[in-house]
Amino acid sequence: MLYRGNRVASLFSQLCNLNIDIRQLSCHDLKLIFRTVNITRELFPDGRVYNFNIPYRVMEANIRHFFGDRFGVLASFTQPDGSNSKTVSKKNFAQFYWSARKGKYSIPDGFGDQLDLESLQRIEILTLYTCYASRSKGFVAFLDLHARQREISSEHIRAHLLRGFKMIHSFFPFQDGALTVTFDIPLNRNLVLSCLKQVGVEEIMPNQEKYLIVLEKPLRETISFISSL
Repeated sequence: MLYRGNRVASLFSQLCNLNIDIRQLSCHDLKLIFRTVNITRELFPDGRVYNFNIPYRVMEANIRHFFGDRFGVLASFTQPDGSNSKTVSKKNFAQFYWSARKGKYSIPDGFGDQLDLESLQRIEILTLYTCYASRSKGFVAFLDLHARQREISSEHIRAHLLRGFKMIHSFFPFQDGALTVTFDIPLNRNLVLSCLKQVGVEEIMPNQEKYLIVLEKPLRETISFISSL
């Protein structure tokens, strides 16, 4: 799909109106997610993380592939339940790391910047973003959305798209480029296309239909809109 830099940048104010808690994660945050079995089973039901439309096994050794100068990870969260939410102490959080490492006590750098035990359970969508300069002009960008296995609101999807676009904009301000979005169930094609239209991306690039990929697996369906400049 065609990303128009000027048009999309004018819509960034929508992020404030959506009132969605969305954060940029660190590699240590992603390690916590990978170590939380019930979360990984819902976010990655086939045991694969898609980045740049490439499947990676859910292994800590692969996390290094998801962070760099022009790529990273975003997460959005549901609102905390006041009746069940609780403060997680630094001591308890450290204990979680200790048990996850099977006896090797470890406190990572940047400890506690984004995630704690309570917020882990509230993750709604995880997005991996990648962008790079095109050989001809503009850029190519990928947004790979991984949603929990339940009904997801359009507000969360739009928040991820807009936040991903802001990251792209920081690298390629007001430039046009080619955008690929991949996603899995329970998100569906019509819902994602509707959200893309609401955030200013609706133009089909020439001959894009030739590059429409539908990949079906027993537990996952990924649809990618692949174009090139």
